[in-house]
Amino acid sequence: MSGATIMVLWPIFVLIVPSYGYDWPPVPGFPYSEVVQLVGLGVSAVGGWLFVAAASVLGRHLTPAIQVQEGHRLVQEGPYRYVRHPVYTAGMSFGIGLSLLYLTPVLGSVMVLLVGIAHYRARVEERFLSSEEAFGTAYTEYMTRTGRFFPRVHAER
Repeated sequence: MSGATIMVLWPIFVLIVPSYGYDWPPVPGFPYSEVVQLVGLGVSAVGGWLFVAAASVLGRHLTPAIQVQEGHRLVQEGPYRYVRHPVYTAGMSFGIGLSLLYLTPVLGSVMVLLVGIAHYRARVEERFLSSEEAFGTAYTEYMTRTGRFFPRVHAER
């Protein structure tokens, strides 16, 4: 079972068997845990919104394969105006949010794995998209203007 599948199915697991979803493995209580859970809810909601926004801009070009399809152009609208990999950012945000919401080390461990995979795939994707068989220098220039997962902060002159 993939890490993304675990993240998506965990809320269903919590609905079916709440005592295991929240308390397995047991995590000792700590001050302000409710605040952490609310932050987690917000972070996962932002991740869900970002995924929908990025997917709607990519349309049929959103695929698990790293490829350039016929008629594919370099997308630089919507969230892609600010970050190169908003779908990965959305997935990481959603997963981190769920980890905080449910306060479970299982999801936290899965998130560490998923973040590593996202970083690896982003590097592979960027190498391919900046190659001559994809978008070449147009993508290289795009990389200088945008952040990988978060918007790039440009210094004011």
